Parts: sequence; structure tokens; C-alpha cells
Amino acid sequence: MKEKSPSLPLKTHRVLQSPFSKKEEGESKIISFSLESSAKVFFYPTPHFQSFFCCCLVGVGSADDPVGKAGLAHFVEHMLFQGNAHFANHLAIFRYLDSLASEVNAATSHNQTSYWMEGANLHWKENIKTLTQLLFFPTFEPLEKEKSVVHQEIQSELNYEGEITNSEDWIYSLLWPDQPLGQPIFGDVKSVASFQKEELIGFHSQFYHPANCTFGVVGNINQKELKEHLNALIPAKKKEQNLKFLRKKQRVTQALHLEKKVGYDSATVICHRAYSLEGANKKTKIEVEILANLLESGFSSYLVRNLREDLGLVYEISTSTFFYEDYAILSIRGETAAENYQSYQKNLNLLLENLTRTNFLDWELEILKKKKKLAQETLQENPKFYLLNVLEENFSDHFTFEEFLSLLLSSKSEDFAPLLQSIFSSKPKVELVLAAKEALKKWAQEEKKQKGKKEK
Repeated sequence: MKEKSPSLPLKTHRVLQSPFSKKEEGESKIISFSLESSAKVFFYPTPHFQSFFCCCLVGVGSADDPVGKAGLAHFVEHMLFQGNAHFANHLAIFRYLDSLASEVNAATSHNQTSYWMEGANLHWKENIKTLTQLLFFPTFEPLEKEKSVVHQEIQSELNYEGEITNSEDWIYSLLWPDQPLGQPIFGDVKSVASFQKEELIGFHSQFYHPANCTFGVVGNINQKELKEHLNALIPAKKKEQNLKFLRKKQRVTQALHLEKKVGYDSATVICHRAYSLEGANKKTKIEVEILANLLESGFSSYLVRNLREDLGLVYEISTSTFFYEDYAILSIRGETAAENYQSYQKNLNLLLENLTRTNFLDWELEILKKKKKLAQETLQENPKFYLLNVLEENFSDHFTFEEFLSLLLSSKSEDFAPLLQSIFSSKPKVELVLAAKEALKKWAQEEKKQKGKKEK
């Protein structure tokens, strides 16, 4: 279950503080409180809603997998749906939830594991009770059947030679070689086959501690009743166990430039590159996030307009960011046809080089300011998405959307010149190409010929 948690409406998922801070009479706002177990709760009361939503973010992800045990956090997430002290097996869990017309799912990322459940407000108590039973009382049986399921999940992302074809997994493995952050979230066949029940119990005991959990609830519920219900359900641990979970810092590769080409059973070529900045403070991270939006956030944005709409070289191109401690990673991912690959790379390099010489982002900046101001105004219209944003803010110490918006609205395009120079004046930290083997051979031969001509 590597899929992402419910999509957020903003490209940046770091969050504004409550738009309800200036509360009007009768208007709802998010209420936060702690439980006796030290778990945190963010509650968004919706007096006139008939639906209910509850989620839990656990501070554990693939970055916490021990070396040699890739996929452990993800496998624990799977096993929480296989049975617990209250439900004999997965069928009992899902038949009960189906009887309530409720839905449940989960996802593992690099730094957190998310669980969410939604259904009718009428059954909010039953839903929350079931979610806490899944989280805190698993039996971790049957292991072998679920290993087979995860094995299929892993195989779905491998090529004919057993190499991964998920470009994001490749990028992380190149940025953080031989470190947990560089391991696939799913793990690999060998590591998953090695998991023992005792390892799962130990991992769960270490990280699935109430103090490491943040709950979010949206519904037509009385706050006092909600708090009492959660306190009764979530086991309070001994005070000395309420520790802050710290992961060992993982270092980005020191290589100046790494390039990797992988055979891929498709006529489409995936080109994925990542630029890394070390020593990034909060302001720099916000600027990187703004830059990612300027490059790609709509059909009129810089890369989409030039590479897709003007030149027709890609069907899809996207940017993304990842922040880890003082690292800021900016990725650019494009999909093109094999015959367009070299032209795509040439034009992308030219477009990025031009950004370091002349300011091309005036138009994009003004449009982005309008988009994000509108996002601020409309986010409150969806309680679930707003609550998820607040949870993400609480879960991360990078920056809030309010801070993002403040810097964005006060920015001029020339303010980004130093950042553009710092990022794009040299080759990306890592560069990945996924293409058919025949195409890779052809390009290698062409490069060899070109190199021979230059030497002559």
C-alpha cells in the first residue's frame, strides 16, 4: 500500500494556519489536544455534516528500516490489516467495516505511515474504535500469505532483469546509496522473505507508540465525548516510554554527478533528474518549493509551456520537492518518446541554463500568486483536506503554507536569481533514464561515434 494518502489540493503540502483564527459566531475551527497516552489529536467539528473522517499519522517510514531489512515499515503497515486481538483475520475486519459502510486504507512513505477511515457520522465511535484496534493490537499473523502479496507488489515495479522501474525509487537509491532512505519503500524480495514475527513485534513496539501518533478527526461530534472515547481506547504507556523518536542523519552522496540508464519494457522514455542543495534553511526550502511551482504548475508554466505546448516533446512533465533535515531536493521528471529523447534533453538543458542568465519567470510568478491566494481562500471549504494540511504542518518542521504564501507574495522574480544559479549552473546531482534496451544501445553507439569525432 505505497499509494499516497488522500490528495491535497496544493502542490506544496506545507500548511497555512487556520483560516478560522478570526472566529465568527457559530463558525468551526480546528481544536488540538493531547490524550492521557500522549497521542496528539486535531479535531475539526462539522455540526451539519453527516459524514465522518478519521486518520492517524505515525512517525515511522522507510527511513527507519534497518539496513538489510528494506520494506519493514511497509510490511508492518500491511500486517495491521491481517487481524488483531479483536478481529480474527482480515475478512472479519473488512466485513465489519462494510457493514458500517466505512472505508479504510493506509500508505507508507519515507518518513511516515498514514492510516485513514471514513464513513457515516452515525458510526464515528465504531470507526475510531476499529482504527485504534488496528494500530495498537495486531497479532502479526499470517506472515507467509502477506509476504506473497507484497512480493506481487514488488514484482509489479521490476523490469525483465529484476531491476526497479519506479523512477522515484531509483532517484532515492542514487541520492542515498546504502542507506535506509535509498532503499525501496516496498523493500525487495530477499529482505521481505527474511522478516520474522519477532522483528515485526519489536519494530511495532518501538514506533507505534501513542506519543509517536497524531490523530485527525472531522465530524459532527462533541469534543468532550471524543476525548473520553479516545482516552478509553488508546493504551497509556509508562511515562519513561514517551520518547521522541530520532532517526540517524543520512547523507546525500558526495559524487558531483551520477548518471544511470536502465532497460525499461516500454516505448516511453522516462527522464528523471534531481538537484540537491545542502545547508538549506527554512527560507531556502520555501524558495525551492516556489521554484518547483514556477517551473511546473499548469499549462502556462515554464517547462510545460515550452516543452509540451510549444515543442511537443513531452506528454507529461512534473516537478517535485523533498526536504530532509538541511537538504532540499528538486526533481524534474519527463516522459517522452524514444525518438524525442535527445531533443528533449537538449532543450530542457537549454531552458534551465537560460534561467540562470535571464529572468523568464515574471509571468509565472504573478500567476502563481493568484493561484495560491485562491487556494488559501478555498481550502477551508473542504474540512478533510484542510485537516490533512494541518496534520502535515504539525508533522513536519520545514515550513507552513502561511510562511510559503507570505514569502511568495512578497517575492519578485529577480529574488530567485541566486537560487537559480546555485541549482542549475551545474549538472544535477543524479540523472536517471528509463528506456527500452534497444534505444539505450543505439544512444550508446551514437555517443561513441560523437566522442570519436571530437578526438580526431
